[in-house]
Amino acid sequence: MLTGNNGILENSKQANERNSYYGAQEQAKMSYMAVKTEIMTRLTKDTHYNAREHLGELAGIVRRDLNGAEWKILPEEENAQGSTITITYTNSSLTQNGVAQGKPAQNGSIIYTIGLEKEDASLREDGALLAGNSVKMLDKDGKEIDITNDSESLASVYGKKVSNYTMAGKDYRIFYIDFEGKFGEKGTIYLKADSAESIKLTQAPDRNSEEEEPATLNTGTWEPTEDAISMLKKMNPKWASGDGITNQPHEKCVAWLCNPTTSQEGSNKQWNIYFDGEKANYVIGSPSVEMYVESYNGVKHPNQGTYLLGAEYKENGNAHGYRYTLDGETSTLSGATEYYTGTGSLDNTDYGKMYVKNTWWLASPSAGYTSYICLVNSSAILYYNTSSATRGVCPLVSLKSSFQVQLAE
Repeated sequence: MLTGNNGILENSKQANERNSYYGAQEQAKMSYMAVKTEIMTRLTKDTHYNAREHLGELAGIVRRDLNGAEWKILPEEENAQGSTITITYTNSSLTQNGVAQGKPAQNGSIIYTIGLEKEDASLREDGALLAGNSVKMLDKDGKEIDITNDSESLASVYGKKVSNYTMAGKDYRIFYIDFEGKFGEKGTIYLKADSAESIKLTQAPDRNSEEEEPATLNTGTWEPTEDAISMLKKMNPKWASGDGITNQPHEKCVAWLCNPTTSQEGSNKQWNIYFDGEKANYVIGSPSVEMYVESYNGVKHPNQGTYLLGAEYKENGNAHGYRYTLDGETSTLSGATEYYTGTGSLDNTDYGKMYVKNTWWLASPSAGYTSYICLVNSSAILYYNTSSATRGVCPLVSLKSSFQVQLAE
């Protein structure tokens, strides 16, 4: 009788396990391609199609392809919406030791996930990327990881401190990954510094001044540069689709926040202390409210601030800017208005507390008044305030595609 790991029977057993494993993987890939094809087909007929709004239907396509008893596909609700299709393959003959490459997470079970983007999808096996668009970064141990545009993948890095961008001695966190190119080049990773300094926007520090003593800039008389206006529009696409800059005080203040530092020796030294020319495309004073909302809604918030945030463009007389929504409607929390989402409406516990932590300016004009700017309030509120108030800034760093950022935690 043949026994032992090197025996013919043992080798045959492992060969059968590998065949089962790779056969299941191939079937999962085919179901993923069916989902991709369906998304592409629907987009040719409807340019406003959003795959995440049809999660249940797309899961149904997978269920029809993988209809054996060994497969379980979630969600089961046909009208479900969201970003993740979970596929579980169960085969009791599979063992972790029996598969040479891509071992199952646990004996007898392999979990695949199809992560939905608005117009695309990706496929993972037990967390490892098998197919789809991704951005790469390094984990804290220096291992390269793939991040895709689904809530589980984004939640694994959003709010994490990075170890190899430390300008001005600040902590920087992964704030947003622009898979769709909403604010610039597709695939750009944006870092946000923890609150760096407090600034009164009507008397902003002028680091471009040649005076020896610290100088201030009167934003009321300042004429925004072309770079500042261009970045203001890029960061606030809904505002940019309106009537454009009207030289109201709040727009000038936001243009100042958006005035980018793109070179240590360039004409704008405003954000020099946060800028590393080898690693960054540019630095501005804070994220815009639109980027904040995109980042926030990209991940789940199970403990507090479970709402779907919205930032909508509004023209309120001469005040052209933003109003807020929770779950598509003006907030109904106590004391809330369309410019105040209500105490506790934001997540101030998870993701390194990067969505709140303190009170800081957002680089967007409010539609409340012509002198009011959007901001995050430390009481976990999207709010607004007069530009003459002193509030924090959280410099936003656009990373170069040639630089590979590394997590510190």
